[in-house]
Amino acid sequence: MSHCIFCSLEVSRDERIGDKQMYAISCYVCGDYRVSGTARASIFSKLNDRQLILSGFLRERKYLGLEPIEFYSNNLEEIFSNINPPKTLSEKLDKLITYLGYQSEKSENNLVSINPDIDYPLSYAKNPNDFRFHQQHLHEQSLIGFDHPEKIYLTYAGWKRYEELQRNPIKINQAFVAMWFGQPNRVEGMKNIYDLGIKRAIDDADTFPQYTPMRIDLVEHNDPIDQKILVEIRRSRFVIADLTGNRGGVYFEAGYALSLGIPVIWLCEKGTKVHFDVGQYSRIEWENEKDLYEKLKRRIEGSIF
Repeated sequence: MSHCIFCSLEVSRDERIGDKQMYAISCYVCGDYRVSGTARASIFSKLNDRQLILSGFLRERKYLGLEPIEFYSNNLEEIFSNINPPKTLSEKLDKLITYLGYQSEKSENNLVSINPDIDYPLSYAKNPNDFRFHQQHLHEQSLIGFDHPEKIYLTYAGWKRYEELQRNPIKINQAFVAMWFGQPNRVEGMKNIYDLGIKRAIDDADTFPQYTPMRIDLVEHNDPIDQKILVEIRRSRFVIADLTGNRGGVYFEAGYALSLGIPVIWLCEKGTKVHFDVGQYSRIEWENEKDLYEKLKRRIEGSIF
């Protein structure tokens, strides 16, 4: 059996997908992902000691029920640009609280099985011992209890913290981007709109603080009411909603942001007929990547502080 390209441990599944040069990998530590043949041969050298970030990110997507990410030889940095890993101890502990709460809600007895040897990415820990330290810290704060060495439950205080995180995720300097990347015959074109128009405008805007774009489109999702999406919107300082293609999920995500008082910058390709109920909002109508970049950069600098 082969080994995971991120944690180097033996994987439980390594299968070629149909006739594609793509492999489906299942790892007890990192979760599920897909990797092309060329990426498989070269990706490790490009990680630059960022394996732990990917392990945590992939494992988080696994328990949230999101589809596996596909790694190609040229999209690693794009994937990293969409990850906002926890940096402080408190943020890592909140990741573990969130996992325990999520799993407890599905458990009949509110007990969650934990094995530090394979579950340490859940708190973005460096290794199993680091994860045990995170557990100990939560226990000392009376946020978790142990029914068994590998059975954990949230205390009353732990549930309160979990519910608080669900209602009010910690705000970060993030701009959530809602748009339809999977438009028929326009996948590459919309990717350029994002990379050269939206992302570049956010990156180059003269703002303080500097904002980081977040998009959850690495796999196509049909259900707009996705828990991960709602959490990331609540964590964001503002939302950019591109209505090109009139995807229902984009309208939902923008409306959700508005209901929380989060500013929304509306975009669409020139000539797009947007739904009448958003017609009263000022929006940027773009013609190409350059046009969008210039207009969006000015709008961010003029309205987002």
